[in-house]
Amino acid sequence: MSLTLIAPALIVVAIGLVLAYLHPPMRPSAEARLLCTYATVAGLTGFTILFALTAGLVSRTDLGSLIVSACPALPIGHGVGLVEGLVGSALLVAGSARFGLTLRQRRRLSRATGGRRFAVIDSSQPTAFAVPGQPGCVVVSRGLLDRVTPQQRRVVLAHEQAHLRHRHHRHLLAGEFVTSFVPILRPLAARIRLVTELAADQSAVSAIGNDAGLVARTIETVAALTSSPSSAVPAFGGSAIDARLAALWAPPLGPGRRMTGRLAGISALLLVVATATTQAHHLAEAVWHICGM
Repeated sequence: MSLTLIAPALIVVAIGLVLAYLHPPMRPSAEARLLCTYATVAGLTGFTILFALTAGLVSRTDLGSLIVSACPALPIGHGVGLVEGLVGSALLVAGSARFGLTLRQRRRLSRATGGRRFAVIDSSQPTAFAVPGQPGCVVVSRGLLDRVTPQQRRVVLAHEQAHLRHRHHRHLLAGEFVTSFVPILRPLAARIRLVTELAADQSAVSAIGNDAGLVARTIETVAALTSSPSSAVPAFGGSAIDARLAALWAPPLGPGRRMTGRLAGISALLLVVATATTQAHHLAEAVWHICGM
């Protein structure tokens, strides 16, 4: 198998793990945008490589040989072996099924809100999450409302409304996309979920009069009790409570550190985009010939 086929994957994975574990000093909102873009590019790179492996497997058949003869520019070269082709095909099918399931879950939740902006579900299980859509809906359970004070309810609502306002569901969807086709980058998806929570926490602090203490107490009370009905929608709690509490009390980043973080993040993104183009032409050629252009 050609090195030009697997080298992009190795570079994408390496940079993704660096960003997941050694994240640059940035504001959560800026880091969320960076990681969302990176995850999208990395996911597309993984998809293209798996597509090329699958096409290489097809080229080993009689039908594949005929296709190669008709359209020699199709991305089914690289000397893909039988084992590599089978593994790539299995991962492509599994990844597509996983991502399709995520999309169906999100559509189901969106339809269930009926176009409302706020909904209370009659359940004793504490839960709070934001469902994307037009206009988007904050969903809380009766079990949660009965366990928090009126002030804490304001925090929960402000937090979930921030998720909708900043379209954090798109960031989470990018994380699900890269996880589907590059499973080893699951830590990157976890980091995306965390930074969206950090960004929503900061927005909640601003919305309730800069009372970080109230937000911290709400997180301690609520986050440990709640969970998300789907990994593709933002929810108030579920994990990383200590990290969220630490971020609330951390001193703000200075301009110098923020600039360093931006430069590091943008450099990593540009490197991955440049690397991904070595595989992107394969997918473009496939579409070009399949569409008869």
